[in-house]
Amino acid sequence: MGQYFCGSHCCFRDHGDYEVTDLRNWRRTIVGMGASDRGGRTCSAKCGHWCRSLVPCLKPDDPVWKQRATHLTGLMGDLWTGHNQRRFLQFKSIYFSVDRVDDTPARGFDTVYHTTAIQPSMLYWQRTGDPAIGALAREWLKVWVDAAARADNGKPAGILPSALHWPDGNVGIPGKPWWQPFPLAGNDAAYNWPGELRLMTGTLLLAWHMTGEDRYLEPIRSMAAICTAARDKAQGAEAGSEAWCAAQLAVPNHRSAGWPRAGGSLSDTLGKYRFLSNDKQYDKLLETDTTGYVKYRLKGDPTVLENDLLQNAEAFRSNWQAYTSEMR
Repeated sequence: MGQYFCGSHCCFRDHGDYEVTDLRNWRRTIVGMGASDRGGRTCSAKCGHWCRSLVPCLKPDDPVWKQRATHLTGLMGDLWTGHNQRRFLQFKSIYFSVDRVDDTPARGFDTVYHTTAIQPSMLYWQRTGDPAIGALAREWLKVWVDAAARADNGKPAGILPSALHWPDGNVGIPGKPWWQPFPLAGNDAAYNWPGELRLMTGTLLLAWHMTGEDRYLEPIRSMAAICTAARDKAQGAEAGSEAWCAAQLAVPNHRSAGWPRAGGSLSDTLGKYRFLSNDKQYDKLLETDTTGYVKYRLKGDPTVLENDLLQNAEAFRSNWQAYTSEMR
């Protein structure tokens, strides 16, 4: 079936007299997903998260990983989330642990990054159709479908935001740009828009695939429509406008960090949707804004795929240990 969304890292660190979860940094695992308590912060977090996400793929029938996946959704349903003032289920904070949530105003947000906190559970749902996990995931994703559809705090209707404030459920923070609720100088800037928007669009696609409910495609379709209509108007567009959003969605958000991955925040999900549904309405977007693999599948030309694979191979030509065994 394949993996319909790609995770980043769910992470942990000490804060005051108790441990909290920051979705980027950690020191020791507190939800029992099998990571080491050694190493640095951001880099060791990535290694821990990748292990927690990959092992269920390698051992899908292992009862240990089933228990860990269901444990995560138990924490999500009982502690990490609540119903906001709009009566939608959402995460309360970007900092949380197995027994506490820091829902102070500066940290009281649900973000697109929160998909990483429950990625093993989503993988288990994808493989097994577990009804309890599916029910919780579907209920949570409704808050994002609603937020994308409405204009809020200057955000255009149809654009999926990156952060929703708790407990009001509003986009960003009043008085601040909707796309930049967090200071650029701090680590929390990772939650500014578009950030890891692809994680949320991929999870929405998974929900559509598992349920057949088109509501989960609505944010994907509305953003694709905006990209089609407004991308050519991007030059000189006002920040936060539809045309500006269309241009930002086309930018490979890891290219500057040296990641050999083509395509913007929406293209990965559109490519997967294309092959799941055989719906060709987004082929024009995918002709220019997608990976070499998708272009190969659409056109049959192996050149673009070979170029992408060559980039990956070249990266492994030096410092093999850093990619395979050392902490980075």
